[in-house]
Amino acid sequence: MRLLALLSLLLFALSAALLSYRLPLLEAVLPPLLTRAGLAGVELELQSVERDQLVIGRAVASLAPPKGSLRLELGNTTIHYRLGQLLRGGVDQIVIKRLSLRLPAASAPKGPESSFPERDAVRKLLTRLEQVELPCNSLTIEQLLIQGAPLLPETVQPPAAEISREEQGLEARLELRLSAREQFELRVQHLRSRPLRLELIPTLPGKQKPWLQLSLQPERLQGTVELPLEPLGRLFPQGALPPLTGRLQGSFSLELADPLALRLELRGSELGWGRHSLESFALQLAGASPGPGRVELLAGSRLSLSRLSTGSFSADRLQLGLASILQQRGDAWQLRFKDPPPWQGQGLRLGSSQLAKLQLPPPRSLGKAGRSLTLELRPKTEIRAQDLTLGASRIPSLHCSLTRGKPALFSLQPGSWQLSSPPWQSGALQLHHPQGQVELAPFTLTPLAIRGQEEQTRVHLEISAPALSLRARGKGVSFKKLRGEIRLEEERLQALLHCQPHRLEGSLELSLVHRLDLGQGRAELSSSEAIVFSEQAGLEQLVEGVELPLEFNSGRLMLRAEAGWFPEAPPRVIAGLQLNQAGGMLRGFPFQELSLDHSLELSPGLHSLQPGRLSLQRLETPVPLESIQADLQLVSAASGPWPLLVIEGLRASLFEGQLHGRELRYDPNSDSQALTLEASELALPAMVGLLKLEGLEVSGTIDAHLPLSLDQEGLRLSEGRLSGSARGGTIRFRPPAGTTPPSQFSGYVLKALEEFHYTRLRAPVSYQPDGTLVVELQLEGKSPALSASRAVHLNIRTEQNLLSLLRSLQYNSKISRELENRLQQHR
Repeated sequence: MRLLALLSLLLFALSAALLSYRLPLLEAVLPPLLTRAGLAGVELELQSVERDQLVIGRAVASLAPPKGSLRLELGNTTIHYRLGQLLRGGVDQIVIKRLSLRLPAASAPKGPESSFPERDAVRKLLTRLEQVELPCNSLTIEQLLIQGAPLLPETVQPPAAEISREEQGLEARLELRLSAREQFELRVQHLRSRPLRLELIPTLPGKQKPWLQLSLQPERLQGTVELPLEPLGRLFPQGALPPLTGRLQGSFSLELADPLALRLELRGSELGWGRHSLESFALQLAGASPGPGRVELLAGSRLSLSRLSTGSFSADRLQLGLASILQQRGDAWQLRFKDPPPWQGQGLRLGSSQLAKLQLPPPRSLGKAGRSLTLELRPKTEIRAQDLTLGASRIPSLHCSLTRGKPALFSLQPGSWQLSSPPWQSGALQLHHPQGQVELAPFTLTPLAIRGQEEQTRVHLEISAPALSLRARGKGVSFKKLRGEIRLEEERLQALLHCQPHRLEGSLELSLVHRLDLGQGRAELSSSEAIVFSEQAGLEQLVEGVELPLEFNSGRLMLRAEAGWFPEAPPRVIAGLQLNQAGGMLRGFPFQELSLDHSLELSPGLHSLQPGRLSLQRLETPVPLESIQADLQLVSAASGPWPLLVIEGLRASLFEGQLHGRELRYDPNSDSQALTLEASELALPAMVGLLKLEGLEVSGTIDAHLPLSLDQEGLRLSEGRLSGSARGGTIRFRPPAGTTPPSQFSGYVLKALEEFHYTRLRAPVSYQPDGTLVVELQLEGKSPALSASRAVHLNIRTEQNLLSLLRSLQYNSKISRELENRLQQHR
């Protein structure tokens, strides 16, 4: 008995000692036990231990999951328990005033881990979720703080969590209050008689549909979503994400078969994030995962977008087929597309450029490695576009394809992108502009550099084409062997092209600068090698649609033209030309060694910038002109749209004398013209030789004053004058025997003209549009046949149809030229 009393006294003393030192003892014993359970860095500060509860002032521990360290900090935690529950490994209630979770920092994967687990791994994870047990009847967290993740800004109250265990299973609730009127809760139900169920429900006044529902059934995980983005975006700190708007709606299912089968349908409406917006989208995915790191998206998987706007790019509609095979190793993945229907886009806009319709096959692959995204186009990819607008210019259709059987690569990195590609072959192209049209034969584009940074785009291309034509207002020019470079930087388009006239020798260089955003630009066209005219290729082969009275069969032409254009204004075009040693035909009359140097403005008004210098060695009219020189100038006219042609300093050799005009004006806006020509020292023998009158010999020179007028009836000469020189001359007219003299010559006149030495010659001259030329010849002098000393006065009126004479002379001249050409061909 004394031994029993002693043992009882010893147990009492030991119990008293344990009760006195319970807090230090538990603080020393519990951390090693928790470390063995998988926790690290355990720290405990116990406040009290009672018979049915334990109060922990502060507890810190770290948990080492597979991808980093998760640190937990508990403040003011109370554990309620009963002895029977402790013996069964549980407690009654846990109340945590404040729970702080510090998430592990994100880090790159160390090895080729896959983000797509096998079916058994997914099934194992879901089974573990179904087997989750709570070691207490209820768990309450009054404040839940998550640190190290861009969630729950300081302006949002910390969420509260509550988990309770009933006889039929578990039920958990996480409540988050964004404002006094805006809050939602995450609810999890795990009842033994029902599948595991998760719901995200807004707790606003009135009945609310769940935003998110997940349900785990045997061999299947399925869910639905109907989620507004605006309140969800406020879970992130200010500035972490742009403002979000719009709604998401959809459903998905995951079949735990072999292989895993996934089906997803997701729709969005009125979406917005920062400067970006999307009216609606529809994503449909049907796929399977036959192995780790591999997902196959089946036919029917596609993405449709409507009214997309993102910075300088926008699209009315995009349709993309997504049938492909997705492979992943670590954070790197690659999507290899099958051969679904072509991708299509409608109403595409980039800056000031617009494209009505675009069609292209899906790429060969799309991959991501690190922060770089790479798109690989298939060899022989064909792109078809309709109604492309570049500023004020429009291309009705465009068809191009990759050549050489090699793919093109497009890489995208944060803030920059780049395209490397083999040459592209395009079909014939037409470009329409309010001021004209460009037609380009099938051409080749070779990308030299295509890249961009943020909103800056830089394109450098090399172009080659067999033919190019430019047309405006029914007129045009055509070129061949086009080659050059095209550059696009931001909204600035530049081109430097070399080509040759379509049917002529020579070489031209074209430089162009155009602002796509402003619709304005300038261009320069110049001859790098002279354009050469020949018998086979003349002026009509250089300029099409222009009816000119001029034809070239020889000569060299140097051109230089500049053009500038602005929106809602006619373009300004100036040109300069140098023509040397040209030969050809002017209204059917041959000419030789024509030279012209002239600078003029073609648009908006046609006029000369400075007088042009014209020289012509010989014009083979019925009355040949030689050594022609003049200054030409086009001057704006108040009488109409066409400019005046002003000819100054006209000089020409005619009948061994000089023909000249001080200032001649031709107004194409008027039906009548007036000009005056002067002639001096014209040789009478040369003039009379045109009449082909046998027995007539003359000597001397005359001057002429010829006031001409031109109207709808034709050419007219009124009050013209011919006057002989003071030196006088001789007229001898002795018709051969048997010929009939002119009827206007009387016997007295014929006798006097047998040998007439005139000292004065005057002749009023007139000409009518029907060709009638009237000359009233007045002669004073002596005739030895009548009297050796007496003065003789003769008045002779002649009338002849000059047109008939000229036609006869022209016909004879034509026959002479043809005979000469044939003789030259046979030499």
